[in-house]
Amino acid sequence: MMASSAICLLSKASKTKSWLWHRRLSHLNFGSINHLARQGLVRGLSKLKFEKGDLCSACAMGKSTKKTHKPKSKDTNQEKLYLLHMDLYGLMRVESVNGKKYFLVIMDDYSRFTWQNGVVERRNRTLIEAARTMLIYAQAPLFLWEKAVATACFTQNRSIIRLRHGKTPCELLH
Repeated sequence: MMASSAICLLSKASKTKSWLWHRRLSHLNFGSINHLARQGLVRGLSKLKFEKGDLCSACAMGKSTKKTHKPKSKDTNQEKLYLLHMDLYGLMRVESVNGKKYFLVIMDDYSRFTWQNGVVERRNRTLIEAARTMLIYAQAPLFLWEKAVATACFTQNRSIIRLRHGKTPCELLH
C-alpha cells in the first residue's frame, strides 16, 4: 500500500541528508532545521522536510540533563543591547588547544544574540551540550572544546529563532 503521493515523497529529505545537516548545524534539533530550510536562511540547505527518524547517540550523550527552571513567561525587554547577561564558565578540566580554561558568555536579552569569548546559565548549558555532542560524534580530543563552543555559538546565533520576532538572534542584532 502506498500511503503518500510521489509529490510528497519528493518533498522529504533522505535520512542521510537529514543527519548530514543535523551534524553540520551543531546537532541542531530538526524543528529548527526545518524552519531554516523553509525560510531559506542557510546557503545550500534545500527546502525539504527534514525528519529525525532514529535517535542521535551523540546528542543523547552530550545533552543528557534535566530542566532546572521554567523559561521567562513574558518578554520584558523591548530594546537591543539594553540588558546584557554575562556568565563566566570554567574551570574546564581540560585546557583548550590555546591554553584556555574559562570562557565568558555575553547574551543580549532582546535578541538573545550570544557573544562568545569563550548565555547565561541556560545558554551555557546549551553551548556546552552542543560542543560536547560535536566532540563525541567526531571522536575529537577534549582540548578542542574551545573551538567546539565557538562553533556552537556561531551556529546558534544564526539558527535559533526568537518566536516573538520570527528572526534569528543575528538578524535581530544586525
